[in-house]
Amino acid sequence: MGGGRECTLAETQAGAQVRIVRIDGGRQLQSRLIGMGIFRGVQVAVVRKDPWGPVVLRINRDRVVLGRGLLGRVIVAPVETHEARDEEDQGRAGRESEQR
Repeated sequence: MGGGRECTLAETQAGAQVRIVRIDGGRQLQSRLIGMGIFRGVQVAVVRKDPWGPVVLRINRDRVVLGRGLLGRVIVAPVETHEARDEEDQGRAGRESEQR
């Protein structure tokens, strides 16, 4: 997963930092996930994702366990890390100074 494209939580890997874009489900599902701290705009870290069993997520300082059946309903986008943003800013500043 990269390049800012949206995907489902099922498509992410352990260690990924993502932001919730939307939840594809009805009010009952959304209510259930909101109760777990999973809703649009929240940043989530995928802590553990084995080929079987539930997935462990970190939301702020809490760990949340989410069953695999729900992973395909949660649409996410990668979170830009500070390091990547800093490198991009430095590259842009260097190009601008070269143009002067």
